[in-house]
Amino acid sequence: MSEFQGWIANLSNGETVIQHTPNPGEFSAWRQLLQRLKRDSLSVTGLHLIVGHLRLTAASAFVARGYYQAYEKHTTMIAHEETVLQGIGAVVGDNVFITWAFLDGNPYETRVFQEIRPLAGGEEHTTLG
Repeated sequence: MSEFQGWIANLSNGETVIQHTPNPGEFSAWRQLLQRLKRDSLSVTGLHLIVGHLRLTAASAFVARGYYQAYEKHTTMIAHEETVLQGIGAVVGDNVFITWAFLDGNPYETRVFQEIRPLAGGEEHTTLG
């Protein structure tokens, strides 16, 4: 099993970009990708997320008009336990279809759930720039 955890983006020029840890003071890897897409007139044609032993895939570029990537932190009210989720998704119409994942103890206990959110207010996480 690979040690890599994170997103993998396929670009319209045939290149594959893998999430990396940015240097201090740099934008996140996703923000860097968004800047590059705009600068080089490229688009994402496929988006994947590896978490634990799972490889998740966002909807096809034939359906999606853009892609989404974000992190969220959830905290329980009583125990104050924090869970950090990473999600990828596809923009279809005015909605974002997101698949969220997080590790729950070990790589074979990856938790996954899906959500549909309105695009409004979430554009900064998308490739629609």
